[in-house]
Amino acid sequence: MAGSGKRADTKKPTIINLYGNAYFGRHGFIVPHRKHVEAINLKDLDVLIKYHGLKGDVNLTTLGYGKLLATGTLSQPMKITVAHASKQAIEKVKSAGGDVILSA
Repeated sequence: MAGSGKRADTKKPTIINLYGNAYFGRHGFIVPHRKHVEAINLKDLDVLIKYHGLKGDVNLTTLGYGKLLATGTLSQPMKITVAHASKQAIEKVKSAGGDVILSA
């Protein structure tokens, strides 16, 4: 089917009539066991805390986040519960006077 699109799209209407719109475009294998984890950075968490007025304990799993990442800083000590966290994020939270609890 090389050249199906040259010379003023003369062959495309025939292809679309025969095969439908599924002929063109990307097709491939999607890994079925791959899971998308919502992540949040410390700078975004700090904005979220200030916006919602949260103090003391924050449970990120109830807010829809699964991983805590280390970009940014934390302005106040917090006790954060999350499923996953990077090593640098844990260090930054502990240096701010807080604690990270990893829940399975």
